[in-house]
Amino acid sequence: MSIGCFGGASVTHPHPLPGGEQEGWVQQPVKRQLAEELRLGCFPVLLGRGGCQIVVVGEKMVKAIGKISNIRSFEDWCKSKHHLMRQGQYKLDFKRVFLTLGWSVTLDKPPHYLPAHKDERMNKLASKYCPNWKISLLCYYEKGGGIKPHRDATGYGPIGYSLSTTDFKFIHDGTPHSCKAGTIYQFETKKIHEVPPLPQSRYTLIWWEPDWKHWNNYWNPVQQLELPLDISDN
Repeated sequence: MSIGCFGGASVTHPHPLPGGEQEGWVQQPVKRQLAEELRLGCFPVLLGRGGCQIVVVGEKMVKAIGKISNIRSFEDWCKSKHHLMRQGQYKLDFKRVFLTLGWSVTLDKPPHYLPAHKDERMNKLASKYCPNWKISLLCYYEKGGGIKPHRDATGYGPIGYSLSTTDFKFIHDGTPHSCKAGTIYQFETKKIHEVPPLPQSRYTLIWWEPDWKHWNNYWNPVQQLELPLDISDN
């Protein structure tokens, strides 16, 4: 078993899946990575024996794609950001505060993308699994906290990634999943999902690519406004 610095899991299928789908839990082999950058202070990633688990129900999917080896280190990092967290105006969450990282996205239609907190350690982790990530939330839920059934807003991409300091129940399109602390999950954001009230407090880090159509539409006119004016005499 090897330790990688925010090591991404590269999943291959040893046998074709009929119609691209397969029901139940399936073990898939994972390429492992050697530790090269532990000295940089990142969270070591421990890739599981035999690979990651995939559950597919029809076209609805939740994947466990990796695992960090030191949950305590991750939790300490989360706690170091707690003083920056705030309570949002989102009506579906409860007993939650959060910090936006990378870029924040508004609920406007079309959405706006605004600069948010930057952290290189978090960027290394997110980039291993989603090289083009832009949006992230670091959340703290009190005991009894959670989030009601919802789909992620328009400005978010179709795939999300999450990492939690504790075990928790995640209900995705009506199917409950028993998610484990320290495991990195990938899930479809446009399917209805929720986290029921938690038996204990926890931190969770979630990150996404943006909806690229909205991202590009937002930045193109903004960049044009920032172009220098031609003040020549001609």
